[in-house]
Amino acid sequence: MILSYNLKHVGDTLMIDLVPEISKGEVRVERTDDIAKIIDDNREYGINLFNASTYLGEIKLPLNAEQIEKLSALLPGYDFVEASRPKIVVGLVKECIDHPDSDHLHVCQVDVADAELLQIVCGAANVAEGERVVVAEVGAMMPDGSYINDGKLRGVASHGMLCSARELHLPDAPDVPGILLLDDSYVVGSPFGG
Repeated sequence: MILSYNLKHVGDTLMIDLVPEISKGEVRVERTDDIAKIIDDNREYGINLFNASTYLGEIKLPLNAEQIEKLSALLPGYDFVEASRPKIVVGLVKECIDHPDSDHLHVCQVDVADAELLQIVCGAANVAEGERVVVAEVGAMMPDGSYINDGKLRGVASHGMLCSARELHLPDAPDVPGILLLDDSYVVGSPFGG
């Protein structure tokens, strides 16, 4: 589940993507008051909460605990606590080895302050053990609207993405390839805000 909110360009609508894929069936919308559910024959794909600030107050993602409680009361049965957890975070590359079936890919073990390291396949030439990086975890929505999913690159599992400044749409992003490297002042596991 991914929550998105863009008051300036979309209006006062909290968009809740329940499934990170496009429906293959005929989609219908069921609307009750300010809640619109996007559904196909098999399942719900998303929910739009119109006039969201009326229900939640001033919205800045991730939602705070009070907003999550209000949203859960309004839309029971969904895990908004997990959905509100930041998915673009600071990581530390603990290990970086060459991909066994590529001359330019690397298999990285990345610490994001969870119990287990994330294995992420990366093609950036500047990735190295010991570097602090920006990690888009599975379930993250990138600034261009794309989702990060589990995947495989040349047969090796990858659970996220190491991000460049351009992929993060940072102002004055350099026009050179490579991931964004952070200094030691960034705390591993903390949300990356640009």
